[in-house]
Amino acid sequence: MEQNFEKLIKIISKDILDNKFMNYIKYIQFPKYKNLTENSKIEFEFPLTMLVGKNGTGKSSVLQAIYGCPQNKSTGDYWFSTDVDPIEDGRNKYFYGYQKDCETRIKEVIKKRQPSVKSPDYWETDALRR
Repeated sequence: MEQNFEKLIKIISKDILDNKFMNYIKYIQFPKYKNLTENSKIEFEFPLTMLVGKNGTGKSSVLQAIYGCPQNKSTGDYWFSTDVDPIEDGRNKYFYGYQKDCETRIKEVIKKRQPSVKSPDYWETDALRR
């Protein structure tokens, strides 16, 4: 089984060098988001990332944010303000960086809660940083 993992890692590593994994998130950073430590950052240097930790450490919160990254997806689909888990206006936001196609520069997108007619808990792109 260990040999299968080593073989798979070699294949994936070669695919990375051959640019077969484009338009994926390179990192996500949380200046202020839920109960995560301010400015927590996760870098996706390999196309497989595992989140591990005790209950209540923010694994699901990270997944909710990642879910909200692609176009037409909203973090609010899974996280909405309640008395137990309130969303403070202007406080909760995150941003992610991605590399488009074969460009060398990384583009950054800021996501934050922006109440709208769609939903008071709608999250959308706030700005694009280049």
